[in-house]
Amino acid sequence: MPTIIAGSRSIKDKEMIFKHINKSPFDIEEVVSGKAEGVDSIGEIWAENNDIPISEFPYSDYIDEAPNPKVAPLIRNKKMAEYADKLILIWDGSSNGSKKKLKNIRT
Repeated sequence: MPTIIAGSRSIKDKEMIFKHINKSPFDIEEVVSGKAEGVDSIGEIWAENNDIPISEFPYSDYIDEAPNPKVAPLIRNKKMAEYADKLILIWDGSSNGSKKKLKNIRT
């Protein structure tokens, strides 16, 4: 099943991120990446190491759809959520981007 691996850009600990991905209770058949630094890019490394296909959703692909560039990542996130079945979100406890994702997931 397509799984978004995303989270805070400040998290750079590859082994910690790999550990969380490997603890996933579901099979990851495809990694969906927003192409950001941190968790997203390390999730791609995990996928490559495990011969898992990657679907990329860089926010720059959505700039033309956005009323302004700050909205492009929100459009991208919506497209990713529509595409994927599952999400692994690793948050540093303070970054706003991942916090907004958590809020949207809970509502």
